Amino acid sequence: MRGTTINVDTGGTFTDAFVVRDGRRFTVKVLTTPHDLAVCFREVIAKAAEAVGVGVPGLLRETATVRYATTVGTNAIIQRSGPRLGLIAGEGGANLYSGNGGADRVFDLFLERSMVTEVPGGDGAAVVAAARSLLSGSARGLVCALPAADRDRGAELAVREQFERHYPKHCLDAVPLLLSHEIAPDRDDFRRTVTALFNAYVHPAVADFLYRAEDHLRENGYRRPLLVVHNDGGCARVAKTIAGRTYNSGPLAGLMGAKVIADLYGIDRLLTMDMGGTSLDVALVVDGEVPLREHGVVAGVEVSFPLPDLLALGAGGGSIAHADGGSIAVGPHSAGSKPGPACFGFGGTEPTVTDADVVLGILHPDRFLGGTMPLDRGLAERALARLGDDPAAVAAEVHRRLHEDIGTRVAGELRTRGLDPAETVLLA
Repeated sequence: MRGTTINVDTGGTFTDAFVVRDGRRFTVKVLTTPHDLAVCFREVIAKAAEAVGVGVPGLLRETATVRYATTVGTNAIIQRSGPRLGLIAGEGGANLYSGNGGADRVFDLFLERSMVTEVPGGDGAAVVAAARSLLSGSARGLVCALPAADRDRGAELAVREQFERHYPKHCLDAVPLLLSHEIAPDRDDFRRTVTALFNAYVHPAVADFLYRAEDHLRENGYRRPLLVVHNDGGCARVAKTIAGRTYNSGPLAGLMGAKVIADLYGIDRLLTMDMGGTSLDVALVVDGEVPLREHGVVAGVEVSFPLPDLLALGAGGGSIAHADGGSIAVGPHSAGSKPGPACFGFGGTEPTVTDADVVLGILHPDRFLGGTMPLDRGLAERALARLGDDPAAVAAEVHRRLHEDIGTRVAGELRTRGLDPAETVLLA
């Protein structure tokens, strides 16, 4: 078997594949299809096969490894598109056992206050009543998080036993029940509960998509497991992946590559900027180490998983420029891939950074994506004209403001870490 590898990363605007075959490297890119990420996964595999010069089955039969980094879970958080959850908790669970004031943020993100039921002592009849109440409230996923479950798992296991006795998995409308100690054996009750809720929130979209992606590979000749990149730098097959571990896995994979660059050139302080269509992710590789927070932060809430220490700025190619008083501001809202920047010609009308790039000549309309996706300068000018009479002047102001904002934020982050921006190497 040839040593072919395929690496795929889905972002908010584009999905990329990097293929190595017989020592040759191929890169391909397609638009992300947010309505169904399986579509862009299939498209990027097909485009990779075309670039290599073989059919999809021929490429996949000879492939040793397919790795996938996904923002499916990230997008579910950003778009608030996860399922309605119900929480079976112990005494104090109505406030998520909160000792750090973070409960309000969690209720904004994952859970409605009315969808929490306390079951002191884990009484069997009370568990069934709680489940019935939450399911009647249209819960599509349940989490059980009891106090000290990391040390005494019996109470949560008993809840599952009672639940599955009355709501067995083989029923057509079965709802999953996740136990907090299985997701994160964390001594902090609040953080463990939040982590279980976060995982339950992103689980359906991640599980459905990744299994369909793996099925597509197998149907076309691939015989090994699809490996999913995790946000701690590791990989695992789909069946062994916890949904929450995929959150920000793409940026972490980029940081692992940045570490190789830092090692290769002996750089002690490397600042990375990863600019996509939706955001600009900024991170540091210091003394050869990729920074991981012991307890990562998801949308402002601390969770039990270690996550990369990233600063995400709303400054991607699709970031929308808008009037802010008497000046122009950029982001954080993005046009994404659908409808995308106005110059894409997919119906977008808002002025974006990409539209400014086209008008300023930074992007050549006939050469975008290797000439496979022409851009419309006229549509870009029309969008920018919403902010001023002279589209070129507006485009220049969009760039000036974007660079000023990014430079100020990044320099400030470096200084808070005791680093001098002038002595830091930038890898974009």
